[in-house]
Amino acid sequence: MKSVCVKETTIGPYGLQHLIGYQYAPDNDGIDLLKSKQDSLAANMLVELQAFLNQDNNAEKYKSCVSAKLQKDVYDVVIRQKNAGMLKLLVRTFHLSQNGEHFLLPLRYQLQQGKYREVCTLAVLLNLQSHFTTSELLVPLFLEDQLSCADDFLSSSPTHQKELVIFIDNIIGKKITMTDFQRYKIKDPKRIRSNKILSGILAKLLKRFGLDPVLCPHFQKFRATGGLRYLFYKYYIEKSLQLSNFYSLIDESLQESPYIAIDLMNLFVDYCDPQGALPFVTKLKLQQTDLPRQIRDAVIKHPHLLEEATHIEQEDWDSEIDNHQFFSLDVPQEEVVIIDTVNKFEENFDDLAGSPLLAIDAEWKPNFGVGSTEQAALLQFATTNNVYILDILTLQNVLQDSHWNNISQLFSDANITKLGYGIRSDYKILSGLHPKMKEGIVAAENVIDFDITKGILLEEHPNIFSYDKEDHKGLSNLVYRCFGLPLNKSHCFSNWSARPLTRSQVTYAALDVRCLINVYNYMNQRAAELDLPDWKTVKRRPTQPAKKPKPQSPVVLLEKASGKGKSAQQREPVKASDLRFVCDTMVQGLARELRSCGVDAVALATGEGTEHCIEHYQKEQRIVLTRGKSYNALTKHIPPQYLYKLQSETGKEQLAEVIEIFKIKNTVSHRRCSKPRKMQQSKAQKRMAC
Repeated sequence: MKSVCVKETTIGPYGLQHLIGYQYAPDNDGIDLLKSKQDSLAANMLVELQAFLNQDNNAEKYKSCVSAKLQKDVYDVVIRQKNAGMLKLLVRTFHLSQNGEHFLLPLRYQLQQGKYREVCTLAVLLNLQSHFTTSELLVPLFLEDQLSCADDFLSSSPTHQKELVIFIDNIIGKKITMTDFQRYKIKDPKRIRSNKILSGILAKLLKRFGLDPVLCPHFQKFRATGGLRYLFYKYYIEKSLQLSNFYSLIDESLQESPYIAIDLMNLFVDYCDPQGALPFVTKLKLQQTDLPRQIRDAVIKHPHLLEEATHIEQEDWDSEIDNHQFFSLDVPQEEVVIIDTVNKFEENFDDLAGSPLLAIDAEWKPNFGVGSTEQAALLQFATTNNVYILDILTLQNVLQDSHWNNISQLFSDANITKLGYGIRSDYKILSGLHPKMKEGIVAAENVIDFDITKGILLEEHPNIFSYDKEDHKGLSNLVYRCFGLPLNKSHCFSNWSARPLTRSQVTYAALDVRCLINVYNYMNQRAAELDLPDWKTVKRRPTQPAKKPKPQSPVVLLEKASGKGKSAQQREPVKASDLRFVCDTMVQGLARELRSCGVDAVALATGEGTEHCIEHYQKEQRIVLTRGKSYNALTKHIPPQYLYKLQSETGKEQLAEVIEIFKIKNTVSHRRCSKPRKMQQSKAQKRMAC
């Protein structure tokens, strides 16, 4: 379409009012501002008019041409406009925001009609945010699960941000009951009843707007007590947490959240171990009247246990574990170099930089989603002969930019082969240490992630492994397949922020990175023995023979699964290792569930946008899993066969949906991971003797 020249007339360039009036004519079948087409004549005229006004001093020169009557006519078009770009152009071109309060009355009328999304959009464009309360505009959107429609509104109004998070926090704290919502039409009551869902929403809002979690005390307590419950489950049910670590992590939780002391006492009672609470009764200086009856009785029967906590913290776990059952460190612990000063860093860095092979791992303290984000506590490197442990907590504030740049170059140097296991998780934590670290990690080259390599080799060359067992997971499973002994993962869930590190913590951290060198050497030896091609560059074979029909898009599969076509159950099963997914921030937890079933899945970090999904698709041909409005944005960049919109809400339900839609073959490991954790916990609790 040719551009439309805007000429000065007796009524000025804003003679576009004739166009606006023309659209209402009964026989109008030409120009129409309401068709939402950005290539229409009306749209082109608006663009040309805007360009004309931006020249010289035209906007000020013709300002008087914009009458109140003209603005009213434009507003009548605006409230019926469906195209967001056209809407913004109309408001900007005709200066509606300068007289925004003139449109408050019609906006109020729209609000009464329940048009919350439209009111949010116009309130931002007309600078009227302060004229609407959180309860009348944002709460209904929140209850209808449409809070994303208020993104611009919230971004431009810090007052509403705080009021909204406080409102949600009050729901978590039961300060607002279901009866308070009777005047609202609640689309999904589960969103109100489930504190878990509410806390997830609140965590994202706090992070997005940089708000202090202190605003939300009920949220903080819910997250902190949730972390305690997880610790108790790990110790009493899974029995995967050692006693000293259990107590150390509880101490750390109490330091961060002292208001959960009574909840801690109740948990000891719930797990039928009132005696276990006694050391904390002394530490917390709790009054007898604050204690549950069972713990008061235990105080009378076992007064000596009140002072036992100090002895527990000094225990050495090595006496509790038979190390002959596990793969052991082949480097004497005395030769494991702990780097906690600048001098030690400078003395040992040349060895790291000069090594052609470098294994990498990191450790951090779990924070259960409470307080600040997870931060690295240790960064471990292993060369062919040595192991180095960088005490990041100590070095964080003493290393200079040049030092961080040196570490960064270890990642980006293509001449150094880097080894890792699930290295993306380490990248995510390490990227936050320093801007230089992020630069090096983004440019990382020549990296072998054994988490991915193991899955490919199990499919293509399973005989490269000497042992076959499904009982172990992750890196421990890989080590077992190579050497017949698993790793001792007792310290996997450890308080890595506590100083000094225990002897067994140092051994664990060193072994976690050293075993990658052992596996690398094993792979080279086995590949030579079996005359296999280079195992480092092996690729998966195509998932479907050439004669079979092309895989259909996930959208078509969803229709079939819902009964609109041939049932999804009739499709051929697909091996878990044949699929590669990326989960956006709406479904981060699903990636973990998929990986536990042997599927290659990565998750975007919190705060990463849809462009990262597009990058994963373009570089790695991953199928993008998303939920909500992100799907619409992604459809413009990703073909349908590589994009799927989830319908389920929880991680387990989403896992079941993906397995069903993509017909992932049911394996032993999948059957194990598909059992809901609540069911596993319930059965374990029944077996626990009180």
